[in-house]
Amino acid sequence: MLLTDRPRRLTLMAAALASSALLSACDTLDEWSAEEYQHKCESLGIHPGSPSYEPCILQQQKPFS
Repeated sequence: MLLTDRPRRLTLMAAALASSALLSACDTLDEWSAEEYQHKCESLGIHPGSPSYEPCILQQQKPFS
């Protein structure tokens, strides 16, 4: 029984590691996007704390139509 369970456990472990790697890549992409949005707003003269800053960040997150 242990011999037949081992490949299944290894497959499950590999799938868990792959899923973890994919999810961490999403966080990195989100951080990169946020930094890009902030830089774009600041380059337009819209700085953190100003009334236009949050709408500027949100506007960039909308998909292109």
